[in-house]
Amino acid sequence: MSSSGSPTKGFSADTLNPYMYELRIHPKELILKEGKVQMKEVKGPKGEGSLEDRMEALEHEVFRYKKMVKREVDIIHKISSELITKHKEEVAELRDEILSLH
Repeated sequence: MSSSGSPTKGFSADTLNPYMYELRIHPKELILKEGKVQMKEVKGPKGEGSLEDRMEALEHEVFRYKKMVKREVDIIHKISSELITKHKEEVAELRDEILSLH
């Protein structure tokens, strides 16, 4: 008796994450036609060119997004360091004012 997997394994995964079922099903698109909602399966993009060309294009796209994310992380780091610096300056000013009142 051969089985591809334990039946409880899939069940426990679905119980722990109820959205797993939705991720596994084929995506569908809802269309409103003549006042009625219709469901239509979404078709993936058709492959153009050879596999190597598509993989190279995907690699370039990933590299581009990687650079964008790196820039965004740098910008967020700069903004947070500026905010921290301004906060420290304000706290120092408030501390001096409080000590001058004593």
